[in-house]
Amino acid sequence: MRDLCILRKRFIPNEVVDISSDEVIYHEDNKFLVTRWKPIHARDDMSAGKSYYFIEKGYKISEIYDTDGKFSYWYCDIIDTEFDITNYKYVFTDLLADVVVFEDLSFKVVDLEEISECLDDDVITVDLVKKALRRLNDLLQLIYKGEFPIEEMKKY
Repeated sequence: MRDLCILRKRFIPNEVVDISSDEVIYHEDNKFLVTRWKPIHARDDMSAGKSYYFIEKGYKISEIYDTDGKFSYWYCDIIDTEFDITNYKYVFTDLLADVVVFEDLSFKVVDLEEISECLDDDVITVDLVKKALRRLNDLLQLIYKGEFPIEEMKKY
């Protein structure tokens, strides 16, 4: 199998980071991807993570582990995905809205103000904001219904 190129694109800060060194645990072309990783920069609050990219649904759910290797919480990024089959490359664009889900399935929505900032600065399109809000709503509906995909993630 060819090596998969994985890029993380963000609006705040404006950057594209190559995260191809993350360990790919499972990959189903343009549908689902599971990776294991260490933070790019040393952090006092986490030692590692495991990310589940629900590509068709437009979100990534990351299990975050504290410095003792114990599960802390799930961090959910709303994303947009481009897949270049020729170069076997993903570009995952962070659409700014995030959800933190705790072990008891309580949660908080974070970073919504970043959407306004990016709109004000003409850094993000209205169409991408609409996509972000729809995908955020879909994820929140799963949580409200008690259907957060814990069992699906446990398979990996």
